[in-house]
Amino acid sequence: MIDSMLLQQQATQLQISNDYEFSQQLKTEAISELRRAGEDLEQRMIDTIAEQFANAEPYIPSEATRTRFASEVNWWFKRIPIPVAWHYDGQPFNTASQMRHFVNERGYLPMYAAPSILGNTYHKHRAVHDFYTHIEAEIPFGPVGELACYRIHKQMYSKELYPLIFSDIVLNNAYYERYGKFFNGEKYICMSEIDKNICSHATIGSN
Repeated sequence: MIDSMLLQQQATQLQISNDYEFSQQLKTEAISELRRAGEDLEQRMIDTIAEQFANAEPYIPSEATRTRFASEVNWWFKRIPIPVAWHYDGQPFNTASQMRHFVNERGYLPMYAAPSILGNTYHKHRAVHDFYTHIEAEIPFGPVGELACYRIHKQMYSKELYPLIFSDIVLNNAYYERYGKFFNGEKYICMSEIDKNICSHATIGSN
């Protein structure tokens, strides 16, 4: 597992993420994480996670957590080597491969600037997520893919930020898979791991 500070240092040394070696490193990590995610996440677990997410008490990040999130997101966002174009018409892609094809053809990444309690930091976080995991690491959309993405992100961010990222990347996607729509309103809960016994105990484990 790659240490987050080491990964940041390597990104800097390699002149950021479009460098071939860094890109290949992400892809290697992604293959491993996709395999693990596929083993860990079954359909019945997705349903349970979605239901518990819907019923859980929301977590409101502190000002200190928001400040750290903004700082770390900005570090990665500034190193995206292509332009990011904001729009307000919803997610433009149905698959990660469509996104990669568009970026390869057009040379920029269109991002939906959804309303958020985290403001512009959230928009930048989504751009970082899409670029580093779905484009660079070639991880597909969907619950298994998003769990793999989250595990890549755990190597990029401080542990304090895991619940924010876990809620946004994994839990919201599980909710969409279960109910065919995203949760009505932005929501975070204070969890950062899927309990390995979720099938038998029907719980989400904190970390």
